Amino acid sequence: MLGSAPLTLVSLLRRYGTRVLITWLMLAVEVALLALVPLLLGYTIDALLQQPDMTALLDVSLLLAALVAVGVSRRAYDTRAYGTMRIHLSMALVERAGHKSVSTLSAQVGMGRELVDFLEEQTPQVISSIIQVAVSLIILFGFGFALGLAGVLAVTAMMLVYTLFHLRFFNLNAGLNAIAEEQVRVLQSGNSSVIANLFLRRRESEVKLSDADAIMYGLVYLLMFALILANLWSASLLPAVTVGTIFAIISYSWELVGAGVELPAALQQWSRLSEIQKRINR
Repeated sequence: MLGSAPLTLVSLLRRYGTRVLITWLMLAVEVALLALVPLLLGYTIDALLQQPDMTALLDVSLLLAALVAVGVSRRAYDTRAYGTMRIHLSMALVERAGHKSVSTLSAQVGMGRELVDFLEEQTPQVISSIIQVAVSLIILFGFGFALGLAGVLAVTAMMLVYTLFHLRFFNLNAGLNAIAEEQVRVLQSGNSSVIANLFLRRRESEVKLSDADAIMYGLVYLLMFALILANLWSASLLPAVTVGTIFAIISYSWELVGAGVELPAALQQWSRLSEIQKRINR
């Protein structure tokens, strides 16, 4: 169990570090294998164009088979490991409830589960994105300095965009969580106008959060699409460029686009969890 430590992501990692480390190591292997696919496909395309031969597909086939085996194993282990963590965290919240109302406790148990959800779902996205960004930038720099530099500038600009939105996400989630804590109590009152007002407030908070999310994603997409166009142009100027090389360059540029979309989503969830950790430990 979690003892008397504050209920935070850090305390969960300290208590269940071995289980989490196993999932992260399996994830790292999975993402590393996945990151090699575009490069190997590019080499395979060039090999097949020069001399059609089934043996050229062997390396890709082995890589994909290993990728499936690791991915299936990780997902099966994750469900069991994180399920236990959810039970222990929920019980800790109940034991520390004190004089909290049922409405507040019910909402906070749901919020507490989001901490484990983050470790199981968003943290792998962050790890995957970081590995994808690192591998993609290394390979793009290998093809050409301008290609890698464009990637670095795009990722830096993306992180700046998130930084500008972090405080707004935190405040909007604070309002949404406060409404969740009131919900059971308000429903029990049976007052239709008060209940309707609660739902209206929740809708307004969700709309504001969605609008902020949409604007952030719009900015990120613009940055990433600019990267694709810039690298497509730069790739066409490389000396003696092959079809396989262009495929690999665009694939790794697109990997940065994927990371650019997933990383802000995980960071946005971190904004929400920052508020939740503060709320459930007060």
